[in-house]
Amino acid sequence: MAVSELERCVMVANRMWQKTRAENRAAYISSDEKLRKLVARVPGIRKTIHGNFVAQSEPTYTSAMFTKSSVNPLFGADELRLLAQ
Repeated sequence: MAVSELERCVMVANRMWQKTRAENRAAYISSDEKLRKLVARVPGIRKTIHGNFVAQSEPTYTSAMFTKSSVNPLFGADELRLLAQ
């Protein structure tokens, strides 16, 4: 049976998630409360009077020329090699 592009995408995403979790480079945050406590400790983050968090970021237009749009590209040889890993 042939694997669809969507199924390949899901497989790659799951493998990446498992690998980053195993290497302690990612964490699953199980609740909003835990996430809020984590975000509150990040330098440069401020809490608004309404309880939301804000941070100053770079204007997106300055980096637009360096950004590649990746909306629904087909899997190529590079992605298939990554999937095989």
